[in-house]
Amino acid sequence: MMQPEIRYCFYGEMGVGDKNYKEDILLTKNGVKPWKRETEHRVSLKDVGWILAEKPEVVVFGTGFAGCLFVPDKLKSYMREQGIDSVIMPTGQAWEFYNKQLGHRKIAACMHLLC
Repeated sequence: MMQPEIRYCFYGEMGVGDKNYKEDILLTKNGVKPWKRETEHRVSLKDVGWILAEKPEVVVFGTGFAGCLFVPDKLKSYMREQGIDSVIMPTGQAWEFYNKQLGHRKIAACMHLLC
């Protein structure tokens, strides 16, 4: 199965592969799933467990269109210790970064579609 490309990204909506999503999502080579967090605008290790189990080389965090999603240093350090790079940027840029990495690195994404 080929990892899906993100077709478009607007505030509150993202097109991935042949589907459209109106909620936050996680993307890996094994597909797309809704992303519910313990705390609305803060990412915890539990929130990204499914992603990290895939052993990506890099995880891109789309922090929303105004950048309101927070990725704690503790999580970034943990990922680095596991050999996983993290890239954190507003979702409007993160989706383009994700697409550019497809086929070059084993990438996963955590995309917040609002704020």
